Amino acid sequence: MTTTKDAVAAVAQHIGFDPPRVSAVARRMTEAGLLPSGAPRTPPSLEVEHVLALVLGCAIDAPLRAVPAAVTGYLALIPHGADLTGAPMSVPRTAGDVLAVWAEIAINGDADTIRRDRIEVASSWPEIGLHTPRGVARFIPAVINTAAWHWGGSTRFVPIDANAAALQPRFQPTGANPNLWQDHGHRRATTINGAALVDCLQSLFQKEAT
Repeated sequence: MTTTKDAVAAVAQHIGFDPPRVSAVARRMTEAGLLPSGAPRTPPSLEVEHVLALVLGCAIDAPLRAVPAAVTGYLALIPHGADLTGAPMSVPRTAGDVLAVWAEIAINGDADTIRRDRIEVASSWPEIGLHTPRGVARFIPAVINTAAWHWGGSTRFVPIDANAAALQPRFQPTGANPNLWQDHGHRRATTINGAALVDCLQSLFQKEAT
């Protein structure tokens, strides 16, 4: 069983977030119902999704009071800011879905294939970038056009470049233009080392899977 105390310690140790900040974020997310609260004389038991949410909450540069709503919004970001209503089930729906798949590989799959990844969490505006060895560009290059693809009578937009699959996904709010800055001013972001997150998740959950 992974408790909140275990998760806080692992996130601070492996990823390097400030321990008091991790504790404060965990407490605020528990109060908001995003993390389990447990019961009298029974510590809360966290699942992988809870630890991912805690990591995201620590990565977002926001006041504590705003962290729960921010985490909920970031987990709901979708690939390239597209509206995926009616899209085939094989199409990744949200950043939360992709992070869950990533975590499954870290715990039960070939973790060496994702240790070089980097997860970038922008705080200037809602955005998550997954950087892999196959692609390091922060934004979708302008050379990649979009083409209308009709799903269930609705028009959606997807990359048509042959190399699109080699680029890292970027998750933004629905309707956002992934080729443009989503705000004015300087861009602020936190980068999470893939190897560090793998180690964090394995320390908490791999012992349960063996």
